Amino acid sequence: MKKILILCLASTLLLSSCHTLGYAHFIESSDYLDFIDLLIQADLSPEYVATEELSDDSFLEAARRHYKIGSGRICIYSFATSEDMQRNVGFVSPSGSSISRQSRGRSYFVAEISWVCTPHWFSSGTIIVQYTGQNREILDFLHSVFGAPFAGGGDWCSGYCEG
Repeated sequence: MKKILILCLASTLLLSSCHTLGYAHFIESSDYLDFIDLLIQADLSPEYVATEELSDDSFLEAARRHYKIGSGRICIYSFATSEDMQRNVGFVSPSGSSISRQSRGRSYFVAEISWVCTPHWFSSGTIIVQYTGQNREILDFLHSVFGAPFAGGGDWCSGYCEG
């Protein structure tokens, strides 16, 4: 009986921490899968690069996947619910250059990012897509799928930006 009680208590603590911690593993939501399909249909040929699991240093409260598209890259954050996604949209500054959020419910995480190119942050349903670059084809595609970015945007780009 004592083992069952300890197991139940441990399970409760683990489950209750999931909301505070975010989602450690990438969630392949239908919004994420639909977006990848749209990239393929648009002949943008997304090439999977890596998945970053959630950590104290993560920008948002979700794991993210990196994809190469031509010479550019996008990051996709996928959340369990649209409410989780919307809460995370609020962490990104209007310029897209800083992120402020609580980290694991204990400390405050602030990241000031110096991007090589202007970041473009888009959201819909349960995903956030971040693209840093000025490739017109990619930007036109993202605007057609998501509308205007919720953060970042603009036309600035240093000489280093290709994609």
